Amino acid sequence: MRRYQLPSLVVAIGACGSPHIGAIVDADRASDGAADSGPPAIPLGAPIQAPDGEWTSVPFPAGYCRDGAQAHLMVHLNSASKKVAIYLEGGGACFNDASCKLLTIDLPSYVLGGGIFNFGRADNPIRDWNVFYVPYCTGDVHAGTNPTGNPGPLTGAQDFTGYSNLQLYLSRILATVPDATDLLLTGSSAGGFGAGLNADLIARNAPASVERFTLLDDSGPPMSSTYIAPCLQTTWRTVWGFDQSFLADCGAACPTPDDYVSDWMHFLFAKYQAGPLASKFMGGLISWSGDAIISTFYGFGADNCTAAAPVALSSAKFEAGLLEFRATAQAQAPAFGTFIADGGSHTFLLMDSSGLVPGLGLIGGLYDTQVNGVKLVDWITALLAHAQAPHVGP
Repeated sequence: MRRYQLPSLVVAIGACGSPHIGAIVDADRASDGAADSGPPAIPLGAPIQAPDGEWTSVPFPAGYCRDGAQAHLMVHLNSASKKVAIYLEGGGACFNDASCKLLTIDLPSYVLGGGIFNFGRADNPIRDWNVFYVPYCTGDVHAGTNPTGNPGPLTGAQDFTGYSNLQLYLSRILATVPDATDLLLTGSSAGGFGAGLNADLIARNAPASVERFTLLDDSGPPMSSTYIAPCLQTTWRTVWGFDQSFLADCGAACPTPDDYVSDWMHFLFAKYQAGPLASKFMGGLISWSGDAIISTFYGFGADNCTAAAPVALSSAKFEAGLLEFRATAQAQAPAFGTFIADGGSHTFLLMDSSGLVPGLGLIGGLYDTQVNGVKLVDWITALLAHAQAPHVGP
C-alpha cells in the first residue's frame, strides 16, 4: 500500500452493546451551543483479535487512503488492561500542490520503539495500556470527509477520508475494550491537530464505563486567525470537507467560516468544562515555543495564501499564538493545561531523548524534557491520572 507523509512534519490509533456517553451528551447539545442533534452513536463492530504485546496490523477494507489504497490500523493490546490509548500518526497535510508534493515518504513512528512506544520503560505512562495506532495516509489531519477533494491541478483528485476512517476504527476499538475505564486520545503534529478535531467524536461515543477521558495534543496547537490566516482556514475547510465532519458537530457554536479553529476551541472548552462530561474530562497541549515545523505550516497563509512558498511565522509570533491559547484555556478550562518548552524543535512523544541539548534538535524527547523543574513525563502522568492540569512554561 502506498502511503504519504510530509518529511518535515515527521522529523522535526462481535458487537457488544455497552451504553455510550454520547446519549448523555446529545441531550445537552442545545444548551452548550452545538447543533441540536449529532450523528448517532457509532455502532460497535467485531472486537479486534490480536496477541498481547505485539504490534498487529488490522485491515479495514471499507477505509481508504487519499490515493484510494486500503486503510489499516495498528494495535498493541494488553488483555489484562481496561485502559485505551488512541494515537493519531503525524505527517504533514495535502491541501494545495505545494504541500501535497512533499507527501512522499512514511516512517511509522511506533516501529522506532521510543517515547510512548517504549513499553520497556517503567516511567512510560501508557506502558501497560491497549494502544491503537492510527496510520496517517489521508493528508487531512485525520479530519476530512471529502472523497472527491481536489487540492490543485498538479495533484488532482484525492480521497480525503480521515474522519470517515476514524469512525470505522472506533467501531472496532470500542468493541475490543467495551468496559474501558481510561481513554486517551493523542497524536503528534498532524495527529495532534487530529486529536483536537476528533475529541468530540470520540468522547461522545466512549462507553459509560470510562472514568477518565484525556485529550493530549502533541504539537498541533490551535490558534486564532491572527496566526492562522483566514484564507488558509478556508482552504482546509473546503478541500478537506470539514463542513461534513467536526464543523457539522459544532453547528451554531462555529459560526465563522474563516476562523473556525478559534470557534472549535471555545466549543470544546465550553462543552467539556461545563457539560455532563466535565467530571470525566482532562486535556493538555504540549508544544515547543518556536516550533519551526508548525510555524512553516502556518506560513502557507502568507500574502493571503498567494506566496509561492510558505513564509514561516517568526518564533516570537508563534509563541504569542501559544500564549494567547494558554490565556483562553486559563479563562475557560481549568481542566486543560499547557506545557510549553523553549526551543524550535518539533513533537515530544516519539523519542526517549532529544539529544544532548533539549530543544535544539529536530525532535524533542519525552523523558528528558524539563521546564521550570517539571519533567514532561511526570506532567503527562499526572494528566492521565486526572490529578492536575497545570500550565508550565513561559
